[in-house]
Amino acid sequence: TTGDRTPGLAPGDDGSLEITLSYAAPGPGTNWLPVPEGPFVLMLRLYLPGPSVVDGTYAYPDVVRVDGGS
Repeated sequence: TTGDRTPGLAPGDDGSLEITLSYAAPGPGTNWLPVPEGPFVLMLRLYLPGPSVVDGTYAYPDVVRVDGGS
């Protein structure tokens, strides 16, 4: 689990947080969340969501595949 209090996370210069989801460690200086080698389900849990989440106007962060695979 990764959250806003996870130690060692490094935000970008603009304050954004990019997290690499990968089976293999991507190397130092990367916010890494280990995942299984095969298929997995990515979930976003929001505790005490604000009005924009509840009314459906919240823009969820993009998930971008940057590696091959199935």
